[in-house]
Amino acid sequence: MQPDLSNRLDRIIDLLLVRQRQGMVRVVITGTDPRVLPETLAALEALSQAGYGLRVTLSHSASLSAVYGAFQCWRERFAPELLYDTRMPQAEEEYSELFLPAISGNSLAKIALCLSDNVASAWAFHALCHGRKIIVTLGDEFTRAALPEAMREQLHRYIATLKSWGIVFPGVTTQSKGKQLISLADIRQQPAGTALRPGRNVLITPAAQDEIRRRHIILYKD
Repeated sequence: MQPDLSNRLDRIIDLLLVRQRQGMVRVVITGTDPRVLPETLAALEALSQAGYGLRVTLSHSASLSAVYGAFQCWRERFAPELLYDTRMPQAEEEYSELFLPAISGNSLAKIALCLSDNVASAWAFHALCHGRKIIVTLGDEFTRAALPEAMREQLHRYIATLKSWGIVFPGVTTQSKGKQLISLADIRQQPAGTALRPGRNVLITPAAQDEIRRRHIILYKD
């Protein structure tokens, strides 16, 4: 496993279970792009090896796409005992944290707009209502250079809304009217080779700038 990915997975584990060890993590996989699945599967392996119970839920779109086939091939080879489903949450559910890896733009928008009509948004609101910690990582669609500016700004606002509810996005900064600071610790949560859009009023420490160059992170400035 690459050092940058290993460090990122360690950070996700720490964020997921900072309050209690060896809990049950509910993982909801969304989207239809199998290219984002390797990091998600690496996160599942890391959590399992660390002794955490896992239960996976596939969104409707994921279950009907190439993501399902790739997930099944991985499960049969590496984790045949891993339970998975495609269902909505019930009133009483046993899990300590919710993990939404490589979330799709559709699911992110539904959560931000309080539309609890798909698997990802239903689990997110169940976790919010029951005080469970929620960790979200972003898929590739959020860092595409060709993404229309209006769409990028709207997704940015959705992320800010979810962060205001206490949902954690490792390594993601949001714009605000006041100045913000990106530190070395923030950049170390960002996968190598990805893109970062800090916003006009965000300050980046010299150490963080060095780490951005070392990790070949693309920096978009407004």
